[in-house]
Amino acid sequence: MPVWDRKRQLIWIVVAGLVTAGVAAGVLVLTGPITLSIVFAAALGTFVTFVLGAGLMSAVFYSERSGYDQTPTIVSSESVSSEESSLASSARLNDGPR
Repeated sequence: MPVWDRKRQLIWIVVAGLVTAGVAAGVLVLTGPITLSIVFAAALGTFVTFVLGAGLMSAVFYSERSGYDQTPTIVSSESVSSEESSLASSARLNDGPR
């Protein structure tokens, strides 16, 4: 994924987080008398939670698409030596008479 696409995704996540935090702060203010510090703390908590969740979900989708989540294959020394011997024997067969 090009760098600009990732930056654009990050911008959208931050904008959506700010909108969500603004809505949460607006609902708190409209529900009754409340101090400014509580509104600020709730808006900040909502923003951080939203951005963290969206960032982690985008990391999951990115790693799945790029192949980082594939099961690793274990290569033992026995399988490597048997592959080398089979390659050597096939190379001898392909040489033929000279």
